Amino acid sequence: MEEIVLIYPKTGMDEFARQPLSVLTVAGACEKAGFRVRVVDARTSENPEKEVRGAGKSSSAVGISAMTGYQVRYALRYAAIVRKENPNLPIVWGGVHPSLLPEQTLQSQFVDYIVKGEGEASFVELLSALENGREPKDVPGVAYSSGKKVIINRDRPFLCMDDAPMIPWHLVDMKKYVTVGGKPIIPLQTSRGCPFRCFYCYNTMFNMRKWRAMSVERTIAEVDNAVEKYKIGGMVFWDDNFFVDRKRAEGICRGLLSRDLDWEADIRPDLLSSFSGQFLSLLRKSGCSGLFIGAESGCQEILNLIKKDTKVGQIVKSVELCGKHGISPILSFMIGFPTETPGQWKETMAFMNKLKNINKDSQLSLSIFAPFPGTESFDFSIGHGFVPPDSLAGWSDFITSTAENRQWLSGKQKRLLEDLAFISRLAFQFERMEEFIKNPLFRLALRTLHRIEKFRWENEIWSFPLEVRIANRIYARRS
Repeated sequence: MEEIVLIYPKTGMDEFARQPLSVLTVAGACEKAGFRVRVVDARTSENPEKEVRGAGKSSSAVGISAMTGYQVRYALRYAAIVRKENPNLPIVWGGVHPSLLPEQTLQSQFVDYIVKGEGEASFVELLSALENGREPKDVPGVAYSSGKKVIINRDRPFLCMDDAPMIPWHLVDMKKYVTVGGKPIIPLQTSRGCPFRCFYCYNTMFNMRKWRAMSVERTIAEVDNAVEKYKIGGMVFWDDNFFVDRKRAEGICRGLLSRDLDWEADIRPDLLSSFSGQFLSLLRKSGCSGLFIGAESGCQEILNLIKKDTKVGQIVKSVELCGKHGISPILSFMIGFPTETPGQWKETMAFMNKLKNINKDSQLSLSIFAPFPGTESFDFSIGHGFVPPDSLAGWSDFITSTAENRQWLSGKQKRLLEDLAFISRLAFQFERMEEFIKNPLFRLALRTLHRIEKFRWENEIWSFPLEVRIANRIYARRS
């Protein structure tokens, strides 16, 4: 049997790459079904184009994972290479973007099939159909073109998380990813979906606000498998919402007590602010060193607009509780929503400073709001002037770190928000990033920028950000 090649394109944050969990989960299902699998991670490959050309020559099918924006750009580049090497080779796209825009994605000449939603079972069934020369009309979760007609099969029921195969870490070089103290830090997904209704989040459509999880026993088995084979130093739980079931979270924490591992996870501020001191103490004792808190805004009117269903006071309390229990709060904010005023931008920025004063260990980031397909914010943004790309190639220029496609903003506002996002990341997050940077020259450059941007932020100096312009120009050339 010829091999199946799974490609994970560049993302734009490749210096801080973690193992490509989305393609590894599919790879595990393929191996379990008897297929040989090779993973090409373009973020860590020395020559991804060469590896992709080899895939086009030797494989029986190629799968490509893609998120909206930067990753679509590289997915198209690699798909074009595969198509040139072997015009008849099936190219299968998966991931959030093609799942939410299947009709438009299938209009591209570099897409033959789409696996919508969870890929494990659908991709394996699609491969079996192709191997036997059958049109996959009966394979749930698959979309494809037949002549000029786009066929979207029925959705596949959600996977029982305990039935997912163990992650095949052997398919990637663990040394090429984030390490701390020489030990790998791996991503693990122990649950999927989220029951909340945030209007900017893909989850409301991708997972239909359904939450399902691995059992405590299966979660600990996944951890022990990685510890035994790769001597990992910790995990980042890449769950959409790790703490939906507090009893389950408590069971996982108790299972980790004797394993001496650091771990981090995402959490909502309304949940964190409701935790008892006893539960937070258990989190810390079990190895929890940081919690990613989706704060989003320091303005209550904006929190209401985006249906976050949290209060500003809950964010404050979350930061206070983390400080009391020795857990680093890692808070993310967004700015530039349609109808948001410059005064509300300033309210969020002042709130970020307040949190830093409350807890010096707070790690903060400010990003520019982006309207993603499949979210309520997508239609809301269209109502305020947003013109979405009309092709897959168009989405490759939808780079979320810029304000280029935010038509409701003036040119001056776009430049200001891009500057603020850059300055905030270097001012507030350098200490966290530094430990993951392996290149000493890159580390030195960022350390210098950190000092400049911290001074800018603390003194509200936004004019003439020449260093930002130079850094962005260098970054663009690397793209």
